[in-house]
Amino acid sequence: MRLFFITAVLASLQILIPTFSASGSPICKSKSCKGITNKSVCIATPKRRLSTYSYLPHKFLSIESNNKFVTATRSKCGGPWEVFKIRGNTIYNPHWKTYLSCQPNGKLEGNRKKVGAWEQIQVIDLGFPDYQGNQIYALKCLAHKKFIVVEGGHVGGPVNANRTSPGNWEQFTIKPMCDYDGRIKGCYRR
Repeated sequence: MRLFFITAVLASLQILIPTFSASGSPICKSKSCKGITNKSVCIATPKRRLSTYSYLPHKFLSIESNNKFVTATRSKCGGPWEVFKIRGNTIYNPHWKTYLSCQPNGKLEGNRKKVGAWEQIQVIDLGFPDYQGNQIYALKCLAHKKFIVVEGGHVGGPVNANRTSPGNWEQFTIKPMCDYDGRIKGCYRR
């Protein structure tokens, strides 16, 4: 009875109790994660309200043409460099056919062809939305136990993996890409 009560209380507080894959790595199992796994998604900084009529816009993650550096400087999502697929505890770019990789020096690279320990990135549902109702996530590198950050916050800039906790600059929205007709509810438009 006590275990049921504790589980019910944690669920009501939206505290994520990690479950584990066959490899022993935690996988995001919240309802919001089901809508973003194994689909073409865009990963962006959340919009931030500055006043009643102004806000800081999304900056979308992309793997640059050198196929190594990851930045968050794009205003739109829809090009092949900004599209990712979340596969278990990995983030894959179908255009470059590479995975995001957390380096021991705190850099985030987008040039790995195979999955190893440094390519294991957990998507964590932080349990609250931005002001538009989009769910907020954090991305945690499992090998180094560091969070992915957009340097410069919502103004955009290089993306690294060197933070110990998910503050404002370590928060992301992840949504499916719209198809060309825009029929997917709650998606990013091309």
